[in-house]
Amino acid sequence: MVLLRLGSKDPMIMHLILAVSINDLQNRNGDPLWSLQAHNHFQTGVHLLIKNMQEVNESKHILLMASFFFIYLYMTKRQLIAPQQLRQLSLAVANYVKKYNLESLCTGSSQSSATSSVTVNSSKYDRSLLARLIMWTFDEDVKCSFQGAGGYFARHLTDHEVRTKSVYDVSRNALSAYFGTEYPVYQNMDDQQNSTVLEFLWALMPLWQDINDIPWHDSHSAQSYPHIEQAFRDLEEVSDAYIYTNQFTKLS
Repeated sequence: MVLLRLGSKDPMIMHLILAVSINDLQNRNGDPLWSLQAHNHFQTGVHLLIKNMQEVNESKHILLMASFFFIYLYMTKRQLIAPQQLRQLSLAVANYVKKYNLESLCTGSSQSSATSSVTVNSSKYDRSLLARLIMWTFDEDVKCSFQGAGGYFARHLTDHEVRTKSVYDVSRNALSAYFGTEYPVYQNMDDQQNSTVLEFLWALMPLWQDINDIPWHDSHSAQSYPHIEQAFRDLEEVSDAYIYTNQFTKLS
């Protein structure tokens, strides 16, 4: 709903939303006409993205990261996936995030003095939504890396584990910050109840990327195994502690 509201005000986002949605319908029903419609919306959205990339400012970061996220969703769900294009996308996203220091913008540590009404420094909502988009895109790039495409963006975030964890922490309140008083109480309670499970999920992503990198860095692989094995042990301990606490809470 948040991204759909963004799309209602920005044609680039709306074209990409339509591309992803129509492509999903095509995958479910096999209508070749829908495939063509999806591709037309995708091309228009990408054309607008290229145009927006020529004049980047802080007011566009949320829109551009949302566009990157939708492009991942579209490209990875097409019947014919082009690994080279996914690698180019991954590298482009990594370079973009590094160039504009988006992690620091999310956490509020940037020294930027932009004053646009929709700048990511203007509200908790903007920072948390940008952080959520970074984490979603992180997840998509890790999946691509498992398929031998992408991974540049995931590696960048994995290499800066502490900073990425801070981005995740900011992202956790994206929906409640966006909807404010309109956010249902039951949904807020659900967010709190599932917070540990979600944190466990996000904690796995850097580990997945470490595993993805093993075949590509032979000289580093031998040193990676102990690190990966220890990470699995740590996560198992956290998982066991969560299960025990949850069961004890139910009994009490």
